[in-house]
Amino acid sequence: MARDTDVSVQDMGIKEINLTKTVRMDDNGTFYVNPNAHGDFGLSKGDLAYMISQHRNKLVKKYDDLFDYFRGRHKTILKKPVKDGYNPDNRIIINYPKQIVKSYVGYFAGVNPSFAVNNKSGLPKAEYERYNKELDDFNRNNDINHFFVKQAKYTDIFGRSLALVYQNELGLTKLSTLDPRKGFVVYSDDVSEHPVFGVMYKHIDAAGMINVDVYGFDVQYSIGQEFGHVDNGGATATKINYHAYNVSGNADYSLDEMIQFEQDKIGYGQLPLIEFTADDERMSLYEDLLTVFDAIDSAISEKKNDVDYFGDAVMFLRNMLVDKETFKNLRDKRMLIGSNNGSGGMNETEPKAGFLEKPTADQTQENLINRLVSAVYDISGVVNLNDKEFTNAASGQALKQRLQGMRQNADTKASMFDKSFRDVYSCLFNGLLMPDAIENIIIRFKKNEPIDVLDESSALVNLSNAVQSGMISQETALGNMTYIEDALDEIEKIKNERKDQIDTIEDVSVTKPTDNKE
Repeated sequence: MARDTDVSVQDMGIKEINLTKTVRMDDNGTFYVNPNAHGDFGLSKGDLAYMISQHRNKLVKKYDDLFDYFRGRHKTILKKPVKDGYNPDNRIIINYPKQIVKSYVGYFAGVNPSFAVNNKSGLPKAEYERYNKELDDFNRNNDINHFFVKQAKYTDIFGRSLALVYQNELGLTKLSTLDPRKGFVVYSDDVSEHPVFGVMYKHIDAAGMINVDVYGFDVQYSIGQEFGHVDNGGATATKINYHAYNVSGNADYSLDEMIQFEQDKIGYGQLPLIEFTADDERMSLYEDLLTVFDAIDSAISEKKNDVDYFGDAVMFLRNMLVDKETFKNLRDKRMLIGSNNGSGGMNETEPKAGFLEKPTADQTQENLINRLVSAVYDISGVVNLNDKEFTNAASGQALKQRLQGMRQNADTKASMFDKSFRDVYSCLFNGLLMPDAIENIIIRFKKNEPIDVLDESSALVNLSNAVQSGMISQETALGNMTYIEDALDEIEKIKNERKDQIDTIEDVSVTKPTDNKE
């Protein structure tokens, strides 16, 4: 069976550390900066250099390892010492990381969320409709449903993801998804912990210099006197060069010099580099399961080695004469030769041939593998969709009960995504000078669960009665139905259908005037 060295503990190497007097990184890999004596936030070039160094040397390495597991490149099994050529040496990888991510993304983001500006503040109808049109246009231009799926996937793989709001060459507000290897957000080191700076890598040039865009709160791009300006879609940007690993003070700039910012043409009102997370710990869906994956790979590989052994067993020859040349190749031919001295009073000097039998632990192996696989789903909180107990559920309601644990985790993730989406839309409406729309945004996330149409139809009848009595709004009633994607759009369809019905009735009731003949 597997040796102890077959499974290695994955040390992500992330610990809380004070990088400078003003900047620190916590054990979740999140950066924080202290306010100065005036309560303002600023970054020195030394602060930035140290953060870039920590991010690239530690965090990016962690993200690369997590992504390798997602892609099926499980390093522990692949880097095991090679066995002797006459022994089976299988390296089988069972890619559970990808399986649980796909299952969870399908559950959490398999149904498109709905976004709308609600008129809860009593906005004028024309203004309210204009807000919704701008929201719909933004979502359509940026394929918001695809963006949502990518953010859900990246947060499951890396524990966090980034979104960048920017203006393109046509002046449209655009939205881009970035995995966390491309940059990071810096938060205020106070009770609010709000985002104040963002760093996004552009590229590493031939001289080994990292080109980055630095974003400040309420400005889109950082501006430094000694750096040349470049055009970026009509917005003023700058290219800042820093050595990734040189933070000793020998670089061509002063570490204590502060980075200067100036207002951009587009006022987003907040940081346009926005972080999406599943929870405050910012952990990958499978970050604490890496050793379990290694153990599964090792157990399955050793089991395949056992199968190969029995398919190509070693033959033994006893008390037979073999020439020297054949004797040299016996091991490669999976054969052994020996003799017996006939001790024990039995005549054992006669020639004999047979196969060696290897002890098996098939049941022990199966029990271990079953426990490891069970641990994958128990610890990740993802339901095993291939489990017979799950697939044999008698009804949609029974399936929902089995999804209860995953639903609770998804609710937590939805609350975190709600906040991040509101930051995205704050950039949109602040840029359009429509701040009133921000507080009226309604976001509904819908989990991909079995729909019990009969139960929902009964519930809709009861909710409709509540609407008629004035207890709730029609939008609230329809918004609670999982098979209705957009409650406001559904209300508009209902109005149009009623209007068509009224017009039809009026057309039928109109009688053609008769001629009066004298």
